[in-house]
Amino acid sequence: MNREPVIQQASLNESNNMYQIESKYHFITSNENEKPKYICSGLCKKAYWEDKHKKPNPVELLKCESCEGILKAITKDDYKVIEFKITPQQIRKTTIEYLSQVKEEFIGYAKANWVKQ
Repeated sequence: MNREPVIQQASLNESNNMYQIESKYHFITSNENEKPKYICSGLCKKAYWEDKHKKPNPVELLKCESCEGILKAITKDDYKVIEFKITPQQIRKTTIEYLSQVKEEFIGYAKANWVKQ
């Protein structure tokens, strides 16, 4: 599935940013203003933003909520921006804060390696 990056702008009086990114196994949507900060170095390769994982202690390792892999600093090679837009955050009274979807072709891999059933 080849998606081209999209940049859109809605009305500025109700605007906030939204990122949709693609990592190795996920499509992730977030209402963050900044690019993601961490990526799981474990099995799932899920990306995270800084406010999702605030580091309380500088010697504490952050862990992925999906596979419990160690989070590391993300690089531009770890993900691709699919869409960035300035848009109202509420869609039918639902606030999108963070949504991670496993790519269809990796659902079996996810179930076998990190999805808790």
